Amino acid sequence: MAEVVCIGLASIDIIGFARHPIVTGVKNTDFKVRSSSGGIVRNIAENLARLLGPGHVELLSCVGDDPQGQMLLRDCRAAGLGCEQVQVTQALPTSVFMGITSPDGEMYFGAADGEITSYITPEYLNRHQKLLHQAQVLLICPTLPAATLDYIRQNYGDKPIFLDIGAPALAEPTAACLDMLHTLKANQQEAQALTGETDLDRIADQVLARGVQNLCVTLGPGGSYWASQDGRTRYSPPPLSHAVSATGAGDAFTAGLLYSFLQGLSSRATLEFSTACANLALQSEETVNPALSLAAVQAVLKQ
Repeated sequence: MAEVVCIGLASIDIIGFARHPIVTGVKNTDFKVRSSSGGIVRNIAENLARLLGPGHVELLSCVGDDPQGQMLLRDCRAAGLGCEQVQVTQALPTSVFMGITSPDGEMYFGAADGEITSYITPEYLNRHQKLLHQAQVLLICPTLPAATLDYIRQNYGDKPIFLDIGAPALAEPTAACLDMLHTLKANQQEAQALTGETDLDRIADQVLARGVQNLCVTLGPGGSYWASQDGRTRYSPPPLSHAVSATGAGDAFTAGLLYSFLQGLSSRATLEFSTACANLALQSEETVNPALSLAAVQAVLKQ
């Protein structure tokens, strides 16, 4: 049975890569456009499956009964990510995320259609009780329906639960989940939106006071910050010479957090390992770098 069950959005990512500075209000023609399987929870799950190998990670999600949904399921299987329990509906099309990256690889703009997550209901999860009960760790997302989050809290609140905020706009639903979380991951903008604070230690004070055991804040080129009841640490890695796309870097980082937890790594080693995962993601146009593996991450760590 899978050690990690990931519950949340799966989508198709359509990303435009700008070759020159973006000009608003007019048509920008010098772009390269690529599509790949995405969705924050699915991305994290695929990255983790590439680290752990087949059979260790299971996805609970919903896709449309359409070619995009079939593409998602096919890509999950190819990566060793369990997706046999993903439900397929004719009621809605598969979710799509559209993003634009600037020439330096940073996300300039993104828009997501996540309506299909409304089909990830308590009734759906209840059909997979055995899978959930046997999992060592759960990953959830704040876009799940409130009733589904309550179901998880009531039935699986004793398990380590991880959550990646994913966007500043999701700070409010995330706040309602803090009491059930083992580990919360956010970037700096998301952490500020959640707490109204800019100082990392004050952010941590607020989050830990709400019951979260571990907080990880990613700081872009500035590294990452870890806080728990046992202490706080900051990791500043050597700068990268070039990034192709930052679209999937945060998801790869969170997969690194989950892997590190399963391996019992220290907070410092966790940040180093997770950063190496993110660095590999930065080198790919695809949301999940198909070259990511445990061996590839270990090679980055040795550099």
